[in-house]
Amino acid sequence: MNAAARQRLLPDVRTRSKGARYRLKDSLQTDLASDKPAQILSKEDVAQSRNSLMHSICVEMLRGGFHRSFSELFSLLSSEEAQRAAAEPGSALSLQAPLAEQQDKLETIRLHLCRAEQAERTGSWSVACDQRLLLGLHFSAPEDLWLRLHFYHSCADREQGGRSRPATEARACMAELYLQRAEDKRLQGEAACRLGLAYQRAGDHGTARKLFSTYMQICGTVQDTDGLGEAYEAMARSHDSKGNVDEAVRCLEELADISRSNGMQHKLADACVSLGRIYYSLRQYTRAWESFLQGFAVACDVGDMALLQKAQVWAATARAHGTMRDHITDVEAATPVALQRLVAWKATRGRQPLSADSAAHTATVHWQQHIGQ
Repeated sequence: MNAAARQRLLPDVRTRSKGARYRLKDSLQTDLASDKPAQILSKEDVAQSRNSLMHSICVEMLRGGFHRSFSELFSLLSSEEAQRAAAEPGSALSLQAPLAEQQDKLETIRLHLCRAEQAERTGSWSVACDQRLLLGLHFSAPEDLWLRLHFYHSCADREQGGRSRPATEARACMAELYLQRAEDKRLQGEAACRLGLAYQRAGDHGTARKLFSTYMQICGTVQDTDGLGEAYEAMARSHDSKGNVDEAVRCLEELADISRSNGMQHKLADACVSLGRIYYSLRQYTRAWESFLQGFAVACDVGDMALLQKAQVWAATARAHGTMRDHITDVEAATPVALQRLVAWKATRGRQPLSADSAAHTATVHWQQHIGQ
């Protein structure tokens, strides 16, 4: 067989085909890639693998400068932990996974709270409220009711942005939730009161008064004296803020009567001081002084030092203004009769009460004893 035939039958081992050359190139690239050093983990990656999910999220919030958002999240986690500790074994709450172990919920809360805080820094109050409303709408599961109410309240009860569209929508959502939960009249009344307070903080006193009136009717039906006193107190604040002085005084007098007859001493003292402040604003200093003294006497009986000091300062101020007004008139008149009154007052000042009312006189005795101690 000649050389040409041998060349056709046997392959040339000294040369490589095109496909073989490509396979060799790919193999070399794979080997070179495998020879690269392993990627070094950063401190953050190591921390995320070592620390808990809650710890990592809190650190991320603090690193971004969102300290108020961190505080709110930490407060929610602490509140849930306390509720779980108080829950009975085998209850629905104890069987649920803790919030600290639910990554989706934690990430959602972190994202929207940080956005809300960022909006607050720029004065975008409507945007801040909208982020909180979104959180309230997000937690729609029955076990997340406490989170839903928290974010609805934090949206509706804000001073800045309280009249924005998101805040109004949050109040409507709260009303629906509370009314759904109101299985009996007492809960329905509490729901009306809570919603009324939310509208009051938002400046919608007309709607607030309607809800407080509903609360009064329900409390009267179920004979809830504590709730009735709370309703009159809230109604008085609403009337006073709108300048309806007569209605505010009427509500406070009703509150004082209810508190006096049911032994609610703290509410009685608050009602007396509030009445005194209204009379003081009307320059009815004698009536204001008598109301402050009654509040002072009750505060002495219950040992409420903060309220006692407040009533004491108001009583002294009202008495000073009342005394000055009477004697300034005599000084300006400069008649013999007026001068005689001034001389008589100078000889006996500080020893005679401004009113012969027995309650005011008793309060004066309390006051003198307190000052003498």
